[in-house]
Amino acid sequence: MSQSIDYIINTNNPHRLQDEIDMVDNKMFGTFCENSRKIDHINGGDTVFLYKKGKGIIAYGQATGIVEVKDRIKPENNELVVNGSHYQKFSNFTQLRNPLTASQIKQVLGRYVAFNKTIFKLHSNEGEKIISFLEKDN
Repeated sequence: MSQSIDYIINTNNPHRLQDEIDMVDNKMFGTFCENSRKIDHINGGDTVFLYKKGKGIIAYGQATGIVEVKDRIKPENNELVVNGSHYQKFSNFTQLRNPLTASQIKQVLGRYVAFNKTIFKLHSNEGEKIISFLEKDN
């Protein structure tokens, strides 16, 4: 049995606020257009944290490992991108009342974290550290 991996996914809110709304309302996470395949390797049971620029982690849950695909209209030029949206539903989902800010995340992990990527892997056991902190704070 493989060990689960923890990820932080940016909600894309500076580019298209509706993406973030869809992720939270539909309990899912996704990547889009040139980044669309970046979630295809996330397995069922992996923990995914949704990160909103300027706010921090706003929600998290376990991935199902089932990638769904649909077409996407690029918000910047209305171009149709066939299969330009890849997403997975969460098998369980927690929306936070109080986001975990970038500075809090760095403090909990004890290291610098660059949040300017679409998706990035956390180091071993860092997801557990974040969840433990969230369970105390929320």
